[in-house]
Amino acid sequence: MKRVLIIAFALLALLSCDLWKDRDRAGLFPVIVGGKWGYIDKSGSLVVNPQFDWAADFSEGLARVGIGVWPLKYGYIDKNGKFVWEPSE
Repeated sequence: MKRVLIIAFALLALLSCDLWKDRDRAGLFPVIVGGKWGYIDKSGSLVVNPQFDWAADFSEGLARVGIGVWPLKYGYIDKNGKFVWEPSE
């Protein structure tokens, strides 16, 4: 039984790694600076200036960001930080 649990845990760990492998597809990562969210690249250089009140990971070249106070208005930006879908409620 112990052996089965160890094998199951190992498989779960491997599958989890596989699910997250494409997370950095755009090569940009959300970071908070001075209370605002922006994006850095793999080297740690700031690519999109901190200007958002909330930020998600990039997926397929776009990232969902929020601006304003609750309730936030959400939109989508490209890798240059330009809105491709303007924020709305």
